[in-house]
Amino acid sequence: MSHWFKYAFGFLIYSSSNAYAQYPDPKHVVQDIGDFRHHTDHHIKNVVSLGAHLYTHFQTTLFVSLNFQEVVDYLSIHDSGKTLPLEQLQSFGYTHSLPLSERLFIFFGKDKETLKGKEKRAFKKAIAELNRIDKLISEKYLMINGYFKRNGHLTEKGRLLVLIEKIADLVERTQNPVSIEEFGKKMTAPENYMTNKNRFPADIDYKMLFKFLMDTYFSVVNLNYITELENRHSAVRCGKFFK
Repeated sequence: MSHWFKYAFGFLIYSSSNAYAQYPDPKHVVQDIGDFRHHTDHHIKNVVSLGAHLYTHFQTTLFVSLNFQEVVDYLSIHDSGKTLPLEQLQSFGYTHSLPLSERLFIFFGKDKETLKGKEKRAFKKAIAELNRIDKLISEKYLMINGYFKRNGHLTEKGRLLVLIEKIADLVERTQNPVSIEEFGKKMTAPENYMTNKNRFPADIDYKMLFKFLMDTYFSVVNLNYITELENRHSAVRCGKFFK
């Protein structure tokens, strides 16, 4: 009986260790493409929640010209390129054999600034395609719904919608605990990632908006999905007990 127990226990250790070893880093919450898509979906939901919260708080001062529904509708198309299946991406002239979610997941956990050679070129191509498609989707939405002037410039309402999305996205990216592992480094203040400022109203204090959302971030967003992701691989992580 004792020999059987030693064999069974040894086999359990071996099996658990091998299962545990298939992941590059057991500390990571996101382990596979399914986890990445789950994380992306919740990132988008958090951006919608943060943007709606920002609008509601400054509704009677900065965002008088907007209404709640148009803010939520625009925020809902955020990061569409990451969620579209291959067939829909192809309707935008996309020619790669893999959807953008899979191409981006290849670089998950890597500091993009340290990439070199073929890896750096592959990442830049994926990001360029993502930005191109997201821009097409955003501009089509804004055009159809009357947020462009005849001269091709955004209306005041259009500029405010784009601003709300940008602020909400950057706060979500820098405050979400998963971002550190996604980007392979600690995140800095959200205003440090602010680009294309000419697209936004010049008379708005961006730092004040960033601070407001950062101060209220954890009371607004849903981060329960992180625990869900951790629980998906809890059986695998149990292998650590036997090490």
